[in-house]
Amino acid sequence: MDNQNESKYKGKADSIASKYKYLKFQTYSQKELIILIKELVYLQQKNEKLILKLERQLEDRKNKSVELSEELAFFNSDSEDLKKYIGYNVDWLYIDKIVFVIERTRKPLTSHQIVNKLVEIEPTLKQKLLDPFNSITKSIYSGIKLNRLIRYFKTGNFGYTYILPNWLIESGKLDIK
Repeated sequence: MDNQNESKYKGKADSIASKYKYLKFQTYSQKELIILIKELVYLQQKNEKLILKLERQLEDRKNKSVELSEELAFFNSDSEDLKKYIGYNVDWLYIDKIVFVIERTRKPLTSHQIVNKLVEIEPTLKQKLLDPFNSITKSIYSGIKLNRLIRYFKTGNFGYTYILPNWLIESGKLDIK
């Protein structure tokens, strides 16, 4: 009976070996097969750990992506919330502050709107400057000379609106990204 079972399993082993092209394992002894299986189990466990680690990283990146897309949607919205101006630095030059405000509002602004927004973000400007409007408008004109701002079009009593140079396309139309 033992001989019959052995030949039965030998036949199955041969059919598996031929079916899956594992002919090189036919000659392995039991000890060699056990060593091979242990190595394969170790590799499988190692790969499972790696997969879990990569899945965690993927989940973290998805969460970060969702956070960043929500933040981007907030910055692209028409919200007047001051959170939009996070990253503003009071030590910047006035031209940098002006460009920052225009960039974050994502629309053409008049000099009055720029000054009002800067005073809203940095209330100490009223104490620092005798006339914030005159000081900041001088910086706006400097920004135009330095090609950091463009005078866009006249808006009636309040003068021109100002935009960033990269907002204009070749045809002269406004293309805010």
